[in-house]
Amino acid sequence: MKKTTYKAIDITIFCIIACVLEAINIIAFQNFRLEHYTLSIVLPISLIVMMRWREWAVLPAVLSGISYCIFCRGTPSQYLIYGLGNAFILLNLLWLKAVSRKQILNKLWMSMLFVVTGFIAINLGRSLVSFIFEQSIFNIISFFSTDVFNGVIALIIVAIARKQNGLFECQDDYLARIAKESKAKNEEGIYG
Repeated sequence: MKKTTYKAIDITIFCIIACVLEAINIIAFQNFRLEHYTLSIVLPISLIVMMRWREWAVLPAVLSGISYCIFCRGTPSQYLIYGLGNAFILLNLLWLKAVSRKQILNKLWMSMLFVVTGFIAINLGRSLVSFIFEQSIFNIISFFSTDVFNGVIALIIVAIARKQNGLFECQDDYLARIAKESKAKNEEGIYG
C-alpha cells in the first residue's frame, strides 16, 4: 500500500471516529438532559492525528465540530464557533516547530503539556469566534468551564495512547521503524 493511501485511510478513520462519537455524545447527553455538559474526545483524537500527520489534525477537529452542530441542531453561528473554533488546534503545531514529535511522545510531561495547550487552543478559538459573532465575553468562561472534564479525559487518553505502539507517533517514523524491523526479522529467518 502506498503511503498516501495509508495516510488517507488513517485520517479518514480518525475523522469517522471523531464524528460518530460526537453524534453519540450529543444524543446521549440530550437524553439525560445534560446538554450543557458533554463528553467529547475531539481534543485527543485531533492531537493523535497531529502527532501522526501534523496539520491534517484540522480535519477531525473541524468535522467533529460540524457533527456536534448537526446533532444538537446548532445555529449558523454555532457551526462557525465549533468548526472554525476547533481549527485553532493548529496552534499546537507551534510545538512541532520547537521540539520533535519523539520528545513529545517520550516525555510524559511534554505529552501532558501538549494536551493542555491543545485544550487552551480549541477553547480560545471557540471563544474568539463566539465573541465575534455573539459579542459576549462571558462565552470565554463558559467554553473553558464546561470543557474542563473533556480536558481531563484528553489527558488520560493521550497518556494511554502514547504507550500504544505507533498510535501517538509520527507515522513516517513508525512506518520506517516497522519496515526496518520486518527486514531484520526476514534476514534473521533466512540466515538464522
